[in-house]
Amino acid sequence: MQPSRISLNEKQNALIERLVRSGRFTGPNDVVTRGLELLAEHEAQADAFIFGLEREIDAGLASGPPEAMESAEAMLATFRRQR
Repeated sequence: MQPSRISLNEKQNALIERLVRSGRFTGPNDVVTRGLELLAEHEAQADAFIFGLEREIDAGLASGPPEAMESAEAMLATFRRQR
């Protein structure tokens, strides 16, 4: 695989330089690698969240026909009366 080349703006370059100067990273490649690892983690969490939502939607749809429920305004009014 051929090495990738990316273009960064001044703000991104400054961040990379600051992180390398801090001693937390050995060089720009180390910064980019960690950034991509964090992005992969974030994407995995987002995928898991969406999967969970889809599973709950399917369970709700499979639970039977919808039933009318109290409006949000009515629930708030009940809550306020009980305080």
